[in-house]
Amino acid sequence: MSISLRIKNSLKNNYILAKLLYRYKLDKSSIGPRPIVIYQMGKVGSTSIRDAVEFLGSFSSVFHVHTLSDRGIQAMEKRYWGNTPVVLRRSLLPETTHVFISHSLKSQFSKNTDVRWKIITLVRDPIARNVSEFFYSVDTEKSDPHIPDFYERYRSGDIKTPELIDRFLERFSEESEEYAVPLDWFDEEFRGVTGVDVYSTKFPESAGFQIVRAASSDILILKLERLADCYRQAFHEFLDSQNMRLVSANTASQKQYHAAYTSFMKEVNLPFQYVSRIYTSKYVRHFYSDQEIEKFMKKWHKA
Repeated sequence: MSISLRIKNSLKNNYILAKLLYRYKLDKSSIGPRPIVIYQMGKVGSTSIRDAVEFLGSFSSVFHVHTLSDRGIQAMEKRYWGNTPVVLRRSLLPETTHVFISHSLKSQFSKNTDVRWKIITLVRDPIARNVSEFFYSVDTEKSDPHIPDFYERYRSGDIKTPELIDRFLERFSEESEEYAVPLDWFDEEFRGVTGVDVYSTKFPESAGFQIVRAASSDILILKLERLADCYRQAFHEFLDSQNMRLVSANTASQKQYHAAYTSFMKEVNLPFQYVSRIYTSKYVRHFYSDQEIEKFMKKWHKA
C-alpha cells in the first residue's frame, strides 16, 4: 500500500487525526488579503457557488462552511457522530470536510482582525430546503438517518411514497429542531458570528440579491430561486468579476435518491396549517414577495 493511500485511510478512520490536520493546514497557510467564505445553511445550492468562485482563481482562499458558531458546530458534530466518544470516532471524510474546516476557520475570524472577509450566503424556499435535507440524510453514515436501510427498502417496495411524505412530516414536524433551521438560521447562527442582522434592512425582492457592507466584512445575500437571473450582476458588483460561470452541481437528479424524490414531488400535498405557518414566518416575509409566497403555497398545498 502506498504512503498516500495509508494517509487517506488513516484520516478516514480517525476523527482526531483529521481535525488536527485541518487545523494545522489552516494555521500554516496564509488566509491572504482576499478570503471568501461561502457561509450558509445546508441544502441551499451553495456547491455551485463554491465551484464557480474557485474557478475564477483570483482569491487568496475560498472556504465553504455551514456553521461557525460554537452551538452550530456542536450540533453538526452530534448530527454526524451522535454521542460516540471522540477517541472512537471515524472522521467520515470527505462528507464531513466542512465540519473540520468550521472548527479551524472559527478561530481565524478572531485572529485575523485586519482581514476584510468576503462572505457569500444564500436563502431558499424553506420547505424545498427541508425536503432536500430530508432526502440528503435519508440513509447515510450519520448517527441518526431518517430512514435506515432506505434504498434497499425502497427498491423492494417496502416503502411507498405516501409513507415517505408521512416520514418527512414526522421528522420535520413543527416541534422539531430541523423544521426551524431555515427560519432561525440568520438569527441564531449568522448574526452571532458576523454581527450582522440581515433583517435590519429591506431585501430587494425583485433584484434577487443584496450586498451588505459591515464593519469587518462584505456580505452577498443571494436568493436561490433568482440565481440564474441575477448571479452575473451580483458577482460583478460584489467581486468585480465579469467571468462568473455557474454550473448546476449537487442536484437531486444526480443523486441515488432521484427516483424517490421525483415521486415524492409528484404526490406531495402538505397540510395547509403546516405550510401557512412557514410562509408567514419572518424569514420568508423578509426575502420573498407576496407573489413568490403564493406560488410556494400552491406548490406544497394543493387545495
